[in-house]
Amino acid sequence: MPPPPLKRSRSDLPPEEDAPRRNRVHRRVIMRGVGKDLHQASRLQAMLTGLIGGLKGHESLFNAGILHRDISIGNVMLKKAEDDGFLIDLDLAIKTDRDKASGAPNRTGTKVLMAIGALYGEDPGCPPSRPVPS
Repeated sequence: MPPPPLKRSRSDLPPEEDAPRRNRVHRRVIMRGVGKDLHQASRLQAMLTGLIGGLKGHESLFNAGILHRDISIGNVMLKKAEDDGFLIDLDLAIKTDRDKASGAPNRTGTKVLMAIGALYGEDPGCPPSRPVPS
């Protein structure tokens, strides 16, 4: 079965000639299809339930010392019964207590979901330069 149309297993862009090779490992274990895309929810309440499940999953990962770093509509799934949601695609996830950079050469993720400071090139290790709404 081919992968879903919005997911790619490799980049379609050619590598830069002088770029150093990155030490990245790709692993995939597929046992069976689980859940469905959030946009396939049968009703608005089910979609919101899926989003809440994704938020709870993000919180649980963060409390365990893991930052997902790739939250997007394609990475929040809905259980087939439409009673909960969950996160997938943790290949860009990092431990929050790390001592060095993640290993990604540049910014990664979906631009419309990125922090404004990251888009302006601010150092993510610095405290926020503007008040954070509470």
